[in-house]
Amino acid sequence: TIMSEPALPQTGEAPKNVKLFVGQIGRNTVEDDMKALLGKYGSVMDVNIIKDKITGTSKGCCFVVMSSRSEAQAAITGLDKQHSMPGMPNAIQVSFAKGEVGAPAGAGAPTEAKLFVGMISKTADDASIRATFGPFGAIDEVYIMKDKATSQPKGCAFVKFTNRADAQSAIDALHGKVTMPDQMSPLVVKYADPPKAAAPAGGGML
Repeated sequence: TIMSEPALPQTGEAPKNVKLFVGQIGRNTVEDDMKALLGKYGSVMDVNIIKDKITGTSKGCCFVVMSSRSEAQAAITGLDKQHSMPGMPNAIQVSFAKGEVGAPAGAGAPTEAKLFVGMISKTADDASIRATFGPFGAIDEVYIMKDKATSQPKGCAFVKFTNRADAQSAIDALHGKVTMPDQMSPLVVKYADPPKAAAPAGGGML
């Protein structure tokens, strides 16, 4: 009979460090700020502010390593969408980092960083889309969808980031919150269909 680790029925493993992803922290937030904030819920082992490789400036999100899963869960429960950092209009988003038990399923591979963007201006070009999404990280590709007959933009595009964390930051900051010129509705920003889609063809709406 197994008598140990009753608090971890999902994994059967002893407690270990657990990594969290925290978005909407603001570009002026530093490691000590996050340690003080999450330290209320347990031992913070490490804080990694995600920064632009070229400029060294913060991208407004970070990874935080807590000493146990229970502490990480407490931080999510206490802070996710409930606490705003100084100067930030939106509440922070706290979740298990990809690869951790309890991380959201069905979002594609951990490295998937391709976004679908809807409600863009019909006059938007590659440069304007890169200007909107570029502050969140390195962009590998921008593909503006066009009508095959007229070659006119359809008002949507795909944006592929180099890193998934950058793509997530763009979703957190732009989805439903930013409206492009000539548009009445805010941007729709979400992950493109994951490569392991259950249906090979069809609507894709669950």
